[in-house]
Amino acid sequence: MKRLFYAATFAALGILSLWYWMAADALICRRFPQFCEVHGCRDIDKCPIGFWEGAAFLAVLAGPPIVFGLTAFLFAKRQRSWQGWSALSGGLVTLHWSIMLIDRLFG
Repeated sequence: MKRLFYAATFAALGILSLWYWMAADALICRRFPQFCEVHGCRDIDKCPIGFWEGAAFLAVLAGPPIVFGLTAFLFAKRQRSWQGWSALSGGLVTLHWSIMLIDRLFG
């Protein structure tokens, strides 16, 4: 039961990380609009979206909670200190934000 609690807590942390990243991304786009230029049709309601674009969109939204929750579930297999949990959460958020920043700058 403890492992499920940790998994659910870290899945919520994944959602929060994504939410805060979207706010940070909006600030990046306001300050550096050259990194946020839209090429082609990007309106979800009016433009057809291919399978791989849809899969990538779903992965961006559902990926962090799933990865965070699964990692916490596996990490909770043994008894851990609060420092270990803190390091895991900080590492996951740092990795998530790094991937999203690299995608924003070079994608």
